Amino acid sequence: MPREGRFRRVVPVTALAVGVLAVLTLLVPGVRAQLALSATHRPQEYVALAFARAADGTVVTCASVPGRHRDAVRVSFDVDSHLDRARDLRYVLTVGAQRHTGTVTTDPGEATRTTRVLPRPGTRGFEVAVDLPDVDRRIHARCSGPAPRSRS
Repeated sequence: MPREGRFRRVVPVTALAVGVLAVLTLLVPGVRAQLALSATHRPQEYVALAFARAADGTVVTCASVPGRHRDAVRVSFDVDSHLDRARDLRYVLTVGAQRHTGTVTTDPGEATRTTRVLPRPGTRGFEVAVDLPDVDRRIHARCSGPAPRSRS
């Protein structure tokens, strides 16, 4: 019999505690917002930006151009779109102190490769950066190699 008496007291107290927690949960704005997000579960949209990979999987940041080894550099980057619609995204490609702009068209679920051949800066080492200002993405690398021959 003592077991039945204890059971009669525990169930109402537990139910009351659960009820109070449920009411408090609904009254706190942060909890309500989190519950709303959990109930809707929409996929998050984003764009991934990376330097392109070679066929063997290595990342190629600053490639020399055959026949123009000392005066040009080839920069390739991939834009992988996880947006809900196609978009034209502006990019800013900086090689040393030179800025080059353009547009890359993205399609949902697709990766788009962009390759530019640009003049190699006059120094042995230089920075390469790619910015997608519309979606707040940036990658950068430090490149080295022979400086261009002086033209005399």
